[in-house]
Amino acid sequence: MMKARMQQHITNGMQHVRARLTSTRGDTLAEVLVAMMIAVLATVLLATMVMTSLNVSATNERAQQQAYQAQSTMVQKEGTATITLGDASETIDVKVFRSTDESGAVLFERYENANPRPDGA
Repeated sequence: MMKARMQQHITNGMQHVRARLTSTRGDTLAEVLVAMMIAVLATVLLATMVMTSLNVSATNERAQQQAYQAQSTMVQKEGTATITLGDASETIDVKVFRSTDESGAVLFERYENANPRPDGA
């Protein structure tokens, strides 16, 4: 019974589509305006997404170029760092990698342990 109802529903739907496709009756002005509004809205949304994507891509590329520039001009120095955790503290030797701009402002800074422990220690 369920299969027969489903088949009847599909048949009715197909007849409606066939009648609509073979009809010589035109669309109303309201239908045309709604269709055009949907098309324009979709186009505007697509254009907005493309422009936003291009802006984000350009911003990321500039930031990445600045990071590469900062890393390529880094100066390595030796120093010490004190790590404090509650009442306990420890001083370790570190390598300091630093890049600055023309005004002396730090662009990029990285610390590495100068005497790393062997694996598994």
